[in-house]
Amino acid sequence: MRGEERNNSLLRSMRIHIAEWEAGRATPEGSRFMFIWLAMYLGTAWPALAYCQPLLALGFLVIWFFPSQWICRRIVPRYNESWAEVFDRKLSDYEPLNLPAWEHLKHQAETEGLTVSIVSNWYQEEARSVWPEKKPDLKFLHKTTDRRGKTGEE
Repeated sequence: MRGEERNNSLLRSMRIHIAEWEAGRATPEGSRFMFIWLAMYLGTAWPALAYCQPLLALGFLVIWFFPSQWICRRIVPRYNESWAEVFDRKLSDYEPLNLPAWEHLKHQAETEGLTVSIVSNWYQEEARSVWPEKKPDLKFLHKTTDRRGKTGEE
């Protein structure tokens, strides 16, 4: 059961990441890098501007720009990975349920590369297998009408 929960969690995260990829957003690690870098850079800019001479603070911030990025690259090593690399990692950990769709995904990835449309098509097929659509029991389907327009339950 633990593996099934992990697989479902991976599949849900893929749905979110597919939407982000389609929207042209940065990868999760790229976003994390930018957040950490901005927080670190602005966290040092405020005290520098508040307590130092403006010219000295500006010089410090220009110099601090490069070491701060170097530090963030060490904190977030995959800061510049592509969406294809993100999905390669996620798909490597995933155990598929719909094997024909999985084989089709592998074939397309080999021939065309890993693109958002390929991953999105596979995801839709896999999601239908993992979470089949439940059809509601519609009561009106059991209702019959006779020729004179009378209706009744039979």
